Amino acid sequence: MKQLRLLLLIAMVVSFAVVGCQQQPKIAKRTCADCHFEDLSRFDDEGELHQPLIEKNCEGCHLPHGFIGGVQLVALGSKLCYSCHEEQRESIERTNTHSPVAKGRCLSCHDPHSSPNRAMAKVAGNQLCFICHSDEPYQKNKRHAALDEGCGSCHNPHSSELDDLLVADGNVLCLNCHNPGSSSFDDAHYSYDVEGSDCLSCHTPHATDNNELVRDFGHKPFNDRSCADCHNKPDSDEPLGTTLSKDELCYSCHTEEQRSYSEKKYPHAPVADGECTTCHNPHVSDNEFELELAEKPMCYSCHESAKSDQAKRYVHTEYKEGKCVDCHDPHSNDFEKGLVAENADLCFNCHDKNDYKARLTHDPVKKGDCMGCHSPHSSEHESVLVDAEQELCYGCHASKRVEFGKVGVHPSVSKGKCSDCHNPHASPRDIYLLADREDLCFNCHMKPPSELELKGKHTVYSEGRCYECHDSHASNIKKQLLASKAELCYGCHQDIEKVVERADFVHNPVGEGECGSCHLPHGGNIEGALPRPVKALCLNCHEELEERAEAEGAVVHAAFDRGDCNKCHEPHTSSMPDLLSSSGSKLCDDCHKDQDSAKFARAHGDIDARGSDCLGCHDPHTSGKGLVHENEHEPFKDGECAVCHGRL
Repeated sequence: MKQLRLLLLIAMVVSFAVVGCQQQPKIAKRTCADCHFEDLSRFDDEGELHQPLIEKNCEGCHLPHGFIGGVQLVALGSKLCYSCHEEQRESIERTNTHSPVAKGRCLSCHDPHSSPNRAMAKVAGNQLCFICHSDEPYQKNKRHAALDEGCGSCHNPHSSELDDLLVADGNVLCLNCHNPGSSSFDDAHYSYDVEGSDCLSCHTPHATDNNELVRDFGHKPFNDRSCADCHNKPDSDEPLGTTLSKDELCYSCHTEEQRSYSEKKYPHAPVADGECTTCHNPHVSDNEFELELAEKPMCYSCHESAKSDQAKRYVHTEYKEGKCVDCHDPHSNDFEKGLVAENADLCFNCHDKNDYKARLTHDPVKKGDCMGCHSPHSSEHESVLVDAEQELCYGCHASKRVEFGKVGVHPSVSKGKCSDCHNPHASPRDIYLLADREDLCFNCHMKPPSELELKGKHTVYSEGRCYECHDSHASNIKKQLLASKAELCYGCHQDIEKVVERADFVHNPVGEGECGSCHLPHGGNIEGALPRPVKALCLNCHEELEERAEAEGAVVHAAFDRGDCNKCHEPHTSSMPDLLSSSGSKLCDDCHKDQDSAKFARAHGDIDARGSDCLGCHDPHTSGKGLVHENEHEPFKDGECAVCHGRL
């Protein structure tokens, strides 16, 4: 049998080998166009095709199999493009690189398949640039002719060694179109030889509402074309030289400013040096007051550290918006650092002074020392504080650091957020609280539900007197309690404390000071601030009673079944064992009022049981028939009461 199996196995291997040696039919190779003919047709209709597409070389860019759900390229980003466009790789090594090029995002501007536009551009002309750059500045009445010819007339779309990606340097670019030797050029510049001057110092390269592309804000002599008011005559040896030097020339007109600046204690450095043109263009500018740059970069051109401060996490609003002159006089002032006002008066130029006045005013605010807590520019700390809030507070309130170093710390204290509860400036309330003490905690913690007013409210909580139980900052007891266990409760419930001290029998949780075992400290929906109904609460500890009541054939006392534990037991203390509220038959009298009836007599074998201790025979919770104790005396069990007792 084994030999037969071996022969069959050899035969199968040989047959597979023979089949495998036979020539397999060839699979005809299909091209991308066989499936993507609609895409190719659309590319043809759109215009100029990308060279690999002309050559039907899809695999020059795409892997032939790709992956499920997408088309995989043979290389990512610009690496794929540079594999053919080697000359463009050098562009990323130039001083200034266009952002999409620097990020390797060629497809931000170019279509990889086809386009009706030059250089496979996604959009024609300037509209390509306006995908990223706003066109609003160029929609003015007077436009530079080069702008209509396309941004590429002046800018390289990829990179340049020059600022703003210019294709040529300075005036060289302008003189490609404008002839400085022409009479029209000479007339436009009032016969002054400006060929060597910076054209852009007066003219905008894009668009403006002024004739001759002159920038928006002009110095009065320039606007009046009164060049000779400041410059030598055009036929002099130095026509572009000025008739006076430095600030003397400026003050020949601005006499009132000269008087004002000289009277002040702290002049701005350029004013002190007589260098007005450090900040102001003497001809025209795109910025108000003929500033060389917009206010923010103008100041940063000298104050470099101020620029780096902008990178911090929290920046003063005025500083962030570059409104330096809201706080600093750019020329001169009587206050240090050229401030326009001193101390808090400076801050109140923006901040409402009334917000910092109240019955209690924080000492630094009272002194006007805003900078004692806040940085005027920027900070790594919220509210532009000079240090972390907690450290700042401890700088004055040093003793509190030790006081708060306890086991149970309020979250706001542990997080260093003193301002969660205290107003750091001024408040009408004691200790600068943000709200009345009875309302303050509920800014974070849940307010008592309205139904607590009717059921199991704890008055201290419902009235918001949290501070009677909790320390608002820290405590060595969990949850910042002022005292532990019953000691805290007895602060108000002194009557219970006195009863406990002289009681014969004390409920275990009461004796252990565990009031919270039976009561919710903040109140609840059940009278007495209990966490659950009385029966369920008691059975939480007395589990054996529940087990007995659920046993087969068990008879349950009606009071126990209803959960009226307090009908028979005192919840805190008693003079009776088992915390009973009274002894003997008196305990049962409230419910069993028929002790003089014939029915009661028959139930007790005609024995006079009035005034007897019912619990001598009956289980008060659960047992068999008649709630009789399980272990019965033989005559009692047989109903032979007369053996021991006389009948009625």
